[in-house]
Amino acid sequence: LGLAGTDDQSILVESGVPFLVAAGFQMTFAIITLALVVAASWWLSVNWRHMPWQSLDMAAAVDRFTLMKLDRLHGDAPACRAKLTEAGVRFAIAPVVSAGPQCGFDDGVTLPANREIVYRPSTPMSCVTAVGLALWERQTLAPEARLLFSARVVAIETLGTYNCRRIGGGESGRLSEHASANAIDIAAFRL
Repeated sequence: LGLAGTDDQSILVESGVPFLVAAGFQMTFAIITLALVVAASWWLSVNWRHMPWQSLDMAAAVDRFTLMKLDRLHGDAPACRAKLTEAGVRFAIAPVVSAGPQCGFDDGVTLPANREIVYRPSTPMSCVTAVGLALWERQTLAPEARLLFSARVVAIETLGTYNCRRIGGGESGRLSEHASANAIDIAAFRL
């Protein structure tokens, strides 16, 4: 080894200790990395439905990515209608509504009166709105009605869905979501 002095650094360098420290660090890093990969793989296998790149699962609980998944259904009427069918929601395809360049919808559906929960009046809405309502009915509205009132909701009184107007009814500003049938005003619940 031939120590050239009493300098501690020269003793450590020449004795191979830095090599052992570096090897230990690399081994620790490799073990931690492997543990993280295994944990991430397990978590993804358990939570794959909740990943933002997955399609909307009508049976899965609503989570932080549900709105993103709903938004992806805009402009894809066949995929949206397939989600309604997957959930067992009865619907009828509504005629296309066109009221100028900014108002209207081409993916409309109507929820018929022979459903578990009836919407009165039955009015056309965008398919994405119907999918959102189906999720809300099953995961929020029905359980809460049972919990709070020991009853089920049989009807929802609405003030409509489609209305070509601006927010607040003014002559300027953003268009309301009602202008494309992406909103519904609920007035009452019937138990």
